[in-house]
Amino acid sequence: MLFSFFLFFCTSYHVALATSPPDTVVAFVHPITHLVTDEQCFLYATDETGALFQLDSNLNVLKSYSSLQQRSITSLEIDNAFQLLIYQKELNQLCFLNRFLTNEQCIFLDFKKFSNISLLTRSSDFLLWIYDNTTFTIKKINTQNNQVLNVFSLENLIENDEEVIDLKEKNNILFVLLSNGNVLLFNQYGSYLNKIKNINENKLVFAKENIIYNLNNNIVKINYLDNFQENILLEIDFKDNFYTFCILNNNLFLTYKNKIKRYKLY
Repeated sequence: MLFSFFLFFCTSYHVALATSPPDTVVAFVHPITHLVTDEQCFLYATDETGALFQLDSNLNVLKSYSSLQQRSITSLEIDNAFQLLIYQKELNQLCFLNRFLTNEQCIFLDFKKFSNISLLTRSSDFLLWIYDNTTFTIKKINTQNNQVLNVFSLENLIENDEEVIDLKEKNNILFVLLSNGNVLLFNQYGSYLNKIKNINENKLVFAKENIIYNLNNNIVKINYLDNFQENILLEIDFKDNFYTFCILNNNLFLTYKNKIKRYKLY
């Protein structure tokens, strides 16, 4: 099995980050709600009004998109085909945009079949994983015909007081983040693989084969293939905790309310 060689102990080392102030800051009119990066050189951000922005690594705004109905965006992600997936839970609507922020397709999911979607993510076969928190089940669905192709339960893998708080697929592996900080790993067919413990974060963020997360204002990277851990020390005077972050081209991008700030990594 792919994860049978997981290590029991992690080796860690520390990389310092340039001290404050950040080298680049961009401010928006409204608070930023999501921030993701593709595998090339672009960032994508949404604000609380539902507007979408494309930025380069210098935080120059290249394009904007505000043609979605005025509802907050529940989920934003980008896949290897440079296709953005936007989900609006209030409308039960999926929209797919290309990297030029041109709307390619919007789909309304069947409320009768999928009325309790709490989380979703794109699968590697361009289908969709959804999590139903009323039945503790994860389903793979075809959005073109609203058909369910695969179903598996988390009931025996989570405790009664645990909640699923994020869902992402990366390199044909489905990651399920629990409220206790643990991450469950499944293959693309829904078979359980392994568990990563004590991530202690409310959102799954990836950098290549690493999960990265914030722990006491330090960024921790853990390789989900061999469990190797790296700690990035943030030598920054934080007045407010940052909301979300991502890493691109050896730069760390943090969001604070309506601002995105860039810090260069050593």
